[in-house]
Amino acid sequence: MSRFFYLWFLISLISSTVNANHFEKDCKAKYIVINTSKILNDFIILSDGKLLSVIKNSDYLYLQQYNNCGSIDENYSMDKVILNKNNTINAIILQKDGSALLAGKYNNNFKIAKYDNTGSLDYSFGDKTYLARSGSVITTIGCCASISSMVFNKDNKIIAAGVSENKIALARYTTDGTLDNTFGKNGIELVSLGLNNKINSLTVDEDNKIIIAATIDDKQVIIRFTHNGKLDTVFSTNC
Repeated sequence: MSRFFYLWFLISLISSTVNANHFEKDCKAKYIVINTSKILNDFIILSDGKLLSVIKNSDYLYLQQYNNCGSIDENYSMDKVILNKNNTINAIILQKDGSALLAGKYNNNFKIAKYDNTGSLDYSFGDKTYLARSGSVITTIGCCASISSMVFNKDNKIIAAGVSENKIALARYTTDGTLDNTFGKNGIELVSLGLNNKINSLTVDEDNKIIIAATIDDKQVIIRFTHNGKLDTVFSTNC
C-alpha cells in the first residue's frame, strides 16, 4: 500500500512539473516562470482576463502583459523605466479603458505616469509642456515625498497617499493629471500624527471619504479623511 502511494505521489509531482513547463502550450500550468534576476513587484487582472504585471530588477522597471494562458502578449510593449534611489514605483492602478497609472517618487517628489493599453506613455496626461502634456505628473510636497498607495474615488479622480517629511501626505488629481484645487490646500493635504509614519493601504468608501491604514510610531492605526481631504473628526474609537 505504501509503495503504491509513493508511486502515485511521484507520478503526480512529475506531471505537475511537466505541465508547468508547458504553460504557453496547453494552459495547464500553475505558474509563470519569470527570469530569476527579476522581481514581480505587482500585478492587475484585466477585464479580458489578461495579466498586467510590474517587473523590476536593480536597474529598471517595466510593465509586462500576459495572455490568458500565460504567454507574453507581444502586442504590449512598454519602454523600461530607469530606477535608482531617487526614482521608484510603489503602486499601480488600472483605468476602465485599460490604461495603467504607475506611482511612486522621482527626486523625492510625488510622481504618477500613465501608459495606454499598448504600453505607450499617454501624452494626454500629466504636466503641461510647450506642445502637449508629458505623460506624467510630478508634485513637490516638502522634502523626501513618495507615493505609497493610489486609488480612484467614485468620481474617477486619482487619490495618492504617501509620506513627506514624516507627515502623511494626500493629493488628489483630475483624470488628466492636474492637481484638484478643491481638495485640501491647492490639491494637497499634509497631516502630522507622529514622528514615524508609513502608509500601508488606501481605499475610498461610497461617500468618497478616504480611509488609510498606517503605521504611526510603531502603532497600527486607521485614519479617515473627508472627501475634500480633511481629517474626519467624527471617525474615532469613542463614537
